[in-house]
Amino acid sequence: MIRMPFNADLFTTIATNVVTAAVAYFGTIKGSKLQIKSQQVTTQQQIDSDRQTAMLQLQNEQQKLDDAISKQNEFTRKAIKNFISHEIKSNLTELIKSEDTLKMITMNDFPFHYTVNPSFKYDEYNNLKYELIKFESEEAEEIIGIYDMFQIIDRKRNFHDFNQFEYDRFKKYFDVCNSKYGKFSRG
Repeated sequence: MIRMPFNADLFTTIATNVVTAAVAYFGTIKGSKLQIKSQQVTTQQQIDSDRQTAMLQLQNEQQKLDDAISKQNEFTRKAIKNFISHEIKSNLTELIKSEDTLKMITMNDFPFHYTVNPSFKYDEYNNLKYELIKFESEEAEEIIGIYDMFQIIDRKRNFHDFNQFEYDRFKKYFDVCNSKYGKFSRG
């Protein structure tokens, strides 16, 4: 058997190459894992950012829609109030054709002998009452109460025919009606 002399340089070179290859292999694997992890984090951040942007856009669009609906509702409310207020003023003028009627109603807390024969109009109210009730406000409740007052008068004609509950309700809405619409109906 021929023995070859031991070459330390060759052994060192081979060992160094093996170690270098192993380190490069494991380093490459580790680097790839780190790069994948970094890309996953970056991708998740981008997804979160896109989700936040989409949510903000949805919120902005919803706010714009809510604002448009609010503006439309406010316009509708004002239009209804305007149309109905003319009819209420006309009906109030019809009820208090004379200062005597106004005085009698204002001064009496109980039903009294006094006959009226008004000719009230309900056209605007009948056309708009279903829109009016959508507003669920104190103002809508007052308008409905005022028209109830006109209807009670239409049915009874003589204040003495009111029971106390009816008269109290009449008086309440007459005061509201007169304070909000009366100053316009006489001048």
